[in-house]
Amino acid sequence: MFQTLYNLSPVFIQNILISIYGLKLKRLRYSGVYTDTLQNLLVSQTMGKEKIRELQNKKLTALIHYACDNVPYYQQILKQRNILPAEITIDNFAEHFPVLQKDTLRNNPEKFVSQDNSLGKTLTINTSGTSGSPLNVATYSAAIQQNYAFFSRYLLNCGVKIGQPSITFAGRIIIPNTQKDAPFWRKNYSMNNTLFSSYNISEETLPLYIKEIDKIQPVFIDSYPSALFEVAHFIYKNKIKHNIQPKAIITSSETLLDNQRLIIEKVFNTKIYDHYGTAEMAAFITQCSEGSYHVNSDFGIVEILDHNGLPASKGEIGNIVCTGFINKRMPLIRYSIGDSAKFSTDTCRCGCHFPVIDSIEGRTDDLITLKNGRKIGRLDPVFKGLSSIKETQIIQESLASIRVKMVVENDYHHSQTEILVNELKKRLGEDIAIEVDFVNEIKRTTSGKFKSVVSQV
Repeated sequence: MFQTLYNLSPVFIQNILISIYGLKLKRLRYSGVYTDTLQNLLVSQTMGKEKIRELQNKKLTALIHYACDNVPYYQQILKQRNILPAEITIDNFAEHFPVLQKDTLRNNPEKFVSQDNSLGKTLTINTSGTSGSPLNVATYSAAIQQNYAFFSRYLLNCGVKIGQPSITFAGRIIIPNTQKDAPFWRKNYSMNNTLFSSYNISEETLPLYIKEIDKIQPVFIDSYPSALFEVAHFIYKNKIKHNIQPKAIITSSETLLDNQRLIIEKVFNTKIYDHYGTAEMAAFITQCSEGSYHVNSDFGIVEILDHNGLPASKGEIGNIVCTGFINKRMPLIRYSIGDSAKFSTDTCRCGCHFPVIDSIEGRTDDLITLKNGRKIGRLDPVFKGLSSIKETQIIQESLASIRVKMVVENDYHHSQTEILVNELKKRLGEDIAIEVDFVNEIKRTTSGKFKSVVSQV
């Protein structure tokens, strides 16, 4: 009903509706334990290696005791192994907890939800992840506030803070499919933020985007790399004069490619700070002023394992396995997130003693190219909430057609196909043919990676 009302409303009413929703999010994210958490985080990021490990051990011990008291899955694990929580430390927890695969979590979500009523109301976050495999994450308000305290610390380290004028390019659909003309952006006055549509970028619309961004003069830009690259490349290619020079550019959700970084930083004459986070609140990896990717050790523990499930050597690509500290409603211990990375052999000059990661793999998707030249990336939001879809891959075979491969569960209903096709058309338009293939499996690349979007154009 809200979506229907929004789509039928004039732009100024849509701005008001987004701002009301933004106020709701602001109260949820930045109240409660947020302020105290942020103050503690500003201290913990200055710790030495020994103090960081002590802090991790303390947080892990508390998490394991809590999980074993309140979460059925972990109660069963310790019962099977006949071990007490007090016997588990940061040095041996990997011996006692098997790697948790996403399928196990998806197929038995109730076993991972805490029975502790003192946490308050359970909130649900939908995620599709890199593999296009939908997952519902249970959480609660205090965990969300802690999560945003980490994000605020990250912004402060980038030289900006929440509440300063900003613009966002992300996966939200803020422009009704029936709208053909500008503006292709909406205002969230509650957060001093302008949301720009990632789905309406084209050669024809980019001059309007650039003019509006120049008018806003954002202090920082928060964007998918592919969307902002389209803007920067258009400026670069056409030698467009502008005064857009934010203090920082924040990127996430996709692999930031070297050529994208080069063009974006050159065009906007500022530094990009890339980061990696998960809706499961299992890991947080942020880029510092020296360009290094640091695992935020006070957020959780990140392991990188080889194909045998053993710790990968430094410089060796392996699977990211995470233990998050902040979400008691659905604690995840040694959770395989589905992406890959490698620990660096170098130390960072920035002074932070959090571990350094060379690169994060597994988030490089091809872009879908439409007939009018628009390029669409990050299509995985279309699968959010469709819990009977196990895995998906979108293949563009021509400018006029795409094929969607899907591995589905037994309870899949044909009505979900209609929802999926409609969500794709909202982003890609009505004039592209969409074929859906139901398959038993989707092959990985030779390196074991899964590509959620493959373009043959």
